[in-house]
Amino acid sequence: MKQALCGLLIALLVIGVSPVRGQDSPQITLGTLAPITSFDPADSFDLPTWELLSHLYTGLTRRIPGTGEYTLALAASHTVSADGLSHTFSLRPDAAFSDGTPITAQTCADSIQRTLTLMGKGYEAAAPYVEGVEVSAAGELVIHLKRPLPYLLALLSLPPFFPVHPGIYPPDQLINTGTGVIGSGVYRIRSLKADQISLEADPAWKGEAPAVPRIEVRRYPYPADLRDAALRGELDLIWRGLPDEDVAKVIAGSPQFQPIRQPVPGAFYLIFGIKEKPYNDPAARAGFAQLLDRDRAVFMGYGDSAAPLLTLLPTALAGDAPLFPAYDLKGAGAFLREHGYSPYKRIESELQSASRLYGDAYGAALNALITEINRGDIVRVGRFDTEPSVFLEQIERGTFRLMVVGWTPLVEHPDAYLRPLLSGPIAQGAGYQNDQITALLDQAALNPPNAAALYQQVQTLARADAVVIPIWGRQALALVGGRIDPASVNFGGDYQLHFERLRLQ
Repeated sequence: MKQALCGLLIALLVIGVSPVRGQDSPQITLGTLAPITSFDPADSFDLPTWELLSHLYTGLTRRIPGTGEYTLALAASHTVSADGLSHTFSLRPDAAFSDGTPITAQTCADSIQRTLTLMGKGYEAAAPYVEGVEVSAAGELVIHLKRPLPYLLALLSLPPFFPVHPGIYPPDQLINTGTGVIGSGVYRIRSLKADQISLEADPAWKGEAPAVPRIEVRRYPYPADLRDAALRGELDLIWRGLPDEDVAKVIAGSPQFQPIRQPVPGAFYLIFGIKEKPYNDPAARAGFAQLLDRDRAVFMGYGDSAAPLLTLLPTALAGDAPLFPAYDLKGAGAFLREHGYSPYKRIESELQSASRLYGDAYGAALNALITEINRGDIVRVGRFDTEPSVFLEQIERGTFRLMVVGWTPLVEHPDAYLRPLLSGPIAQGAGYQNDQITALLDQAALNPPNAAALYQQVQTLARADAVVIPIWGRQALALVGGRIDPASVNFGGDYQLHFERLRLQ
């Protein structure tokens, strides 16, 4: 449980982009601070690695860039059992690796089983959901789930579920080298060094050809190195990890860079532990919820890399969900007095936080948030920052009264937010249980046509209970140089830049 929470509790990366170099080059050069940790899909569980592998391989499904929708890729058809626990896929007859080796249902089954058996980093993306895999008598892939999962198609687009070449990846060993990779994606590796990966369009790719046939990814050890390379005109894109102060220097030194910000999945929430006083009182929670000055907290902590959030789901998924109350110091004081609280009967507690897990911006935002909370005369909040391992234990054991938790699901889907927050490990740690919410989530998982309405009902109930309060959602930055069409840069929704969509001006 702790390892899964540590992998999923939010750790968002800042993203950037820049330009230059020869006007006629058919190549885009990308600079980054983020390392590639593995070339083995079964041993991958970080966004930069997933981004690269998603260009080298194709899954049963793929995300439609710029949308939250997923479509079949290597799979030709998909059916679901009545109980939602068994999903059957037929494979496209032309599905193959770039050397012509066929990709069959057995290839897919073996690859998923390999991820489960070897227990590399990709295990965390598959094991919580997959009970087992098999090939039916009809030669189709059957995936058996531990519970109905409304976002399975999204999950299958991730590298831990990719079919891998049996001649490269043995069933009993993880292979982390990129030498000799035989993939099934839009690009293949042209050359590989410790700090540089050169990709080229794979001629065996059967889909739409990429707009730019060559992508070069250069990793720099320090932000100053990446910044200076951009200022020297050596890069077309700066991607992932450049600090704000260096972003500002790049923009000032190279005016051709155009900043683009897009919202990305993941958000931070205030969680009340409701097993004990004062937060076992719904009125205390409702009054406290009016004391959150999200705008000031975001401004002081994140600047433009976050935005205030008043719904449980990020804006792209929220629909017509009810809004949580905005900051209202006087209104909160009046409400709390009506319910028996006063300067002589205060609401006092420490807020548990984990700056080492979430970063300095998180800490600065919380300090601003607490300052505004304490401006009134009824609520007093201190802050106690803990080590990541202690923080995660507090969630798991439910030994907290107030904390701010970040949550980033594996995929962008309402259930992937709402279930952990309101019915899963975070809710359990808070001592929160609403059987109606759990029933509605279960109904939505089995009834996709009515799922949107059911998720709205869930959010309405959660808004009334006021145990999980949204605070802010993150935004990512891209700096787009003069050679690149800014309309072709899209990283929202899955934190991944889609190389094949990039276009030159």
